[in-house]
Amino acid sequence: MPVVLRRSTSLAALALFAVISIGAPVALADTAAKNRVVMQVSDNDPGKWNLALNNAHNLQSDLGAKNVEIEIVAYGPGIGMVKSESVVDNRIGEALASGVKVSACENTMRGQNLAKST
Repeated sequence: MPVVLRRSTSLAALALFAVISIGAPVALADTAAKNRVVMQVSDNDPGKWNLALNNAHNLQSDLGAKNVEIEIVAYGPGIGMVKSESVVDNRIGEALASGVKVSACENTMRGQNLAKST
């Protein structure tokens, strides 16, 4: 029986941003005063996830949540922290509620026999 992830998936985002350092935000574009930032986390480490989540929160605080689009992409072992039973699930839920998008790599999902949730 496959494990179900709670979060959305985005293979295109992963492919485009695979070279970004773990937890390091990178501003990608400024379109009509809206900043776009993508972070990637590939470690199954709550500390690194908390760092990425803190960075997302700080960006929203500094720029204003309505002025920045943030996506955190999980792949490889980092996908473990996106599962609903992970130790950072509450923090990820808070980030989602604040407008941060959290995505999981579909290739990693297939490799780990994980299914998208509905």
